[in-house]
Order: sequence, then structure tokens, then C-alpha cells
Amino acid sequence: MKKITLTILTLALTILTANAQFKKSWDFTKGLSDETIANLKADGSHWAENGNDADGNVNNWKNVGKPATDSYLMANGQVIPELEGLYIDIGSNKDNSIHIATTKLRLTRKGTKITFPKLANGQKITFVGRSANATATNRGIAPVQDYIKFVEGEQTDGQSNFLGNQVEGSLGTYTFVYQVVTESTDSVDVQFQLTPDAGIDFTLFQIDDGDAPEVEEAKNVAYIYSGEDASTDDYAYIYVSSLDGVTPTIIKGSDVITLDSLQTYDLIVVSPTVQPTDAIVPVLKSAIAYEPMLNLNASLYEAWGLGSAVESETGTATVNNTEHPLFENIDLSEGLQMLDGGNITGVNLSDYFAADDIIATAGDVVAIHIHNSARNAYMLLPYTTSDLFVANGQTTVSISASNKSAVIYYTTDGSDPTTESSVYAEPFTLTEPTTVKAFATADGYNPSAIVSADIVIFSQAAEPTISIAQNGAESTVTITAEEGLNIFYNFSGNADAAKSQAYTEPIVLTEPTYVFAFATADDKLNSELVSRYVAIATLNAQTIRLDTLAHFDASVEPWFVDGTENADSLGNGKNSAYYFWGKNAWNYYLQARPNGTEVHLSSHRHSLETQEPGTGTHG
Repeated sequence: MKKITLTILTLALTILTANAQFKKSWDFTKGLSDETIANLKADGSHWAENGNDADGNVNNWKNVGKPATDSYLMANGQVIPELEGLYIDIGSNKDNSIHIATTKLRLTRKGTKITFPKLANGQKITFVGRSANATATNRGIAPVQDYIKFVEGEQTDGQSNFLGNQVEGSLGTYTFVYQVVTESTDSVDVQFQLTPDAGIDFTLFQIDDGDAPEVEEAKNVAYIYSGEDASTDDYAYIYVSSLDGVTPTIIKGSDVITLDSLQTYDLIVVSPTVQPTDAIVPVLKSAIAYEPMLNLNASLYEAWGLGSAVESETGTATVNNTEHPLFENIDLSEGLQMLDGGNITGVNLSDYFAADDIIATAGDVVAIHIHNSARNAYMLLPYTTSDLFVANGQTTVSISASNKSAVIYYTTDGSDPTTESSVYAEPFTLTEPTTVKAFATADGYNPSAIVSADIVIFSQAAEPTISIAQNGAESTVTITAEEGLNIFYNFSGNADAAKSQAYTEPIVLTEPTYVFAFATADDKLNSELVSRYVAIATLNAQTIRLDTLAHFDASVEPWFVDGTENADSLGNGKNSAYYFWGKNAWNYYLQARPNGTEVHLSSHRHSLETQEPGTGTHG
């Protein structure tokens, strides 16, 4: 188990307050900024003017010499922001290989390579472009395999599914879509090479659905807190204040503060310590519409009249959209586990949040949602103070006392602590099983009783292995794991044993799909989730399923037809799929790639809390 919630907390701060997402779309039709144009004009040693618009303004530049292959394209010593995130290598070519224009990116030389870094399995890459030959009868560059070639390599298992040459667009442009296939690593650098002797005008490169909305970078964070000392007893504050670029200012929940005062901050973080009766709570409600806010406290919804907090029956959140930037570069195969190891307290939302993006759920309740993401984004991330985190091969222990001024002494070898023992200052990590004991002292009080907790170190089960044997119209899937481990499998990307099937014998499949598997044991954390794509030898998936279906309209309706003789009074007939394999209708959109990945991770939690020192005087 990883401290995934901590990572997500970091990303939540980033998404709400900073333009730090990795670029996912390059729309060259939007033109170049004045700064980029000025840098291109000023860099005559690398870029030469190559065309004007109707008003005589320069609108096209071509490269002079060979740009560096290990950095983004630059002009006048600055990265060109419109191309940031792409590596372009013109190979052995030199001058006149790259044209940067106000409406397009033209690549004119055979062998030029375009690399999209850090993509995950299943992500889609879209190209929109046309031939650079303006006099061509058909400027579309089809078939794409003759013009844009996927570069095979170990990182992507030598594969990339071509999803088709889409419908012709304006000005003769065509859209081509590829899908990344990799089972060997979390992220890969995906490279394509141009094969024609003539040039190609690109108007768009896009990863999945493109960039998330951009918001202003945060510099000053208001941390809303109720308690004695956030720097010692609020783990969320300790973590937020340790992040680079974040400067939290503590505002007490009991403080009387105005909305105008809160609007001086770039981000508001609401601690789980804030009480619904605190004076600041009504002001926080008003701030939702005006200020980026990360709320770690589900209990405030009822006080706001915007819903209610509900404790779920699970400690694991199910992620509804694994491609959301909130989970960028995060391996969710181990599950999304809230920090306290107990059940997640989520919310039932009122109509105010009805149109929100629900990112994750815990059972029937909302665990993570985002409101008004296009402007002043608000996000709920359930988070409670944690006594202990369990990870693969280690356990992190936190000790607290009800008297905030108390000094806590502890041991990690099972012996009784004294005032000569270690003084507790912050959570600590253990890698071996042991017994932790602690007691507290405070001025004017007798020492507390000694409390103890047996710390168990959990290791993670080894990943199972998926083997596939193809035999004509069927494929047999065999899954093996280390002795003593239980194997579960499914076809939806789920890591929850309760939503998977126990593997007992080889699985025979007659239709291509992904199969997912993981291993469990009573004394171990669940293994990583592994997957394999199962092909059927007699069905060439790329040329029949993917390539053919890519020519259909990308909406659901064209796949079905109303049967008029079965129509009801409203004119709705029985739907029949247009596309069949064998006897059964095939729903391409649901089966081509799993849509969303449910996650689950077994959790273990120990709680170690001292008693309040007894009353009385030292004596």
C-alpha cells in the first residue's frame, strides 16, 4: 500500500492553484503568442522568416541548422510554449525541416520523429493534418500507415493500436488516432516517424481529451484550522506546509473573518479539525463561488445546507475517471485508500453540486468531487487525521495525547518508556515488527499510564503471471502465482476481490479483451494489478475491429436502429446492433478498452493514543 492520498493531496493543490499539468494538447490553429513571434524574429541563427500574411506580417518561420534532440524546441534561448511537451528530432536533415506558422506546424522531411513523453497504457494520441502540397487533388494523408509510422520499442512492448483514419475535416484535414499499448511499465515515451518525402501540415496533436482548464499559480495558501497547534497535531497541515511553493497561513475556525480577506489568498485549504459551529464556516460557504478551495472536511456540508456527510461501509474509494489529472502518473492498482485506514466519510450532494464532476465514490457516497473546475475550482478530498499508515514493508506510527502541551516519551523495543526515552516529535517509520510503548507528561499533572501497540509489518504479495495460448477461434488464459497466494481475475480492471472471480482453472475466451489479475493472502497486502490483452487468432483486431469500426460515427446512435414493427406508443423500437461477431452483438465502445478502473486495497490500521495525564501535583 502506498500513501496514495498524500500524493493526491499534492496533485489536488496543483490542479486547483497552479498551471503545472503536463501539456496534453497542441492546437496550432490558435496562433502564436506575441512573445513567441518576438523570440522567433530575434533568433536569426536558428529561425528564418518564411512567409507573410495578406497584410505583409511574417507568419511563418523555418529552422536553420539542426535543433537539439534532447530538449523542446527553443527560440531566442526560450522554450517555445506552443510546442512545449513535444520532442521533435529531424534526424539527419537540417535546414527547412520544421516550419512554425501562426496556423499550423509543418514538418517537411522524411525521418522526422515526434515523441510524446510519459504516456500510460490505453491513452490515445490524435493527429489532425493534411498534405503540405496545396495543389494536391486530395490533401488528406491517408492511409496513415504510409505517412505516420509508430516507432516500435521495448518500452511500448512493440505495439500501438491504430484506431483509424477518421472522417475528413475542413480544408481537407484528416484525423488519425492511435492508442498506447504497454504492460511493462507505468508510463512510456511514445514516438512516431514521418515516412513521406513531402511535408505534412499538422493543426492538432492531442492526448486523450486534451488539457485540463488552466488556473493561476498559487503562492499563498489559507489553512483553516481549529485546535491548539497545527504544526504538531494536524498531519494535513504538516504535509501541506512541507510542499515546495506552498506558503500556508493558519486562520482559526473561530476567527471572525470576511470574504474579502479570504480572497487575498490563492487557495483555501479547510482542515478536518474545523467544526460545523465555527464562526468561519458560513464565510467558507460564500468563498466556494469565488476562491479555489480544497476541502478536507466532509462534515461542513450539512452546516452549509449543501448536502450531508455519510460514513461509507468501505475504506477504499472507487475511481470513476482514472484519466483525470488528479491521478496523473499515479499507479492505482493498489487502490485509493484514505489515510486513517477506516471507512471513508463521503457526502450526499445537494442540487448545488448536481452538475459536478464526480471523481471517486465510496460505495454509494461521493468521495471526491470538483465544482466549477473551469474557473475557481472547489474540490472535496475526504481526509482524516491518521494514527498509523501501513505500506509495503513498512509502517508509519503517529502518537497523540489529548493534552496538547504534553511531552510524549516512547520506545520501539517493547520496553517501558521513561523520561530518558525518545521524545515524540513527528510520525516515524518502522520496518520490523515490534511493540511501541508511550506515555505523556505535562506540567501540573501526574504522568499518564503507559499504552502500547503491537506493530505488524505487512509485505505485498508478488504479482501473478498471465500466459496466453492462441488456438484459432479461441485463446486460453492461464494465471500463475507464488505458492500460498490466491488469484483473482476480471475483465474490468478491478482490484477488489469481492468484485472479481477466484481463478481455479484456465479461462477460455472467444472474443478479444483485456484480462486483469492480482494475488492475495491473509497476511499480505494485495499484489499489483497486472493485465494482458487477449487477441483471437482468427480475428485480426486491428484490421477488423479497430480499423473498420473507426470509420463509423463516434457516437452511440448510429450503431442501433429502431424496429418499427416493435415500436411502442412513443415510437421507440427494439434496438439492434449493426455490428456482430458470430452470434452476439459486439459493443465496441465498452469492450475495446475498459472504461474506468475500480480499485480496492485491503487496509490494516493500528491506533496508538495515550491517556490524558492524571490530575494532581507532582510529588
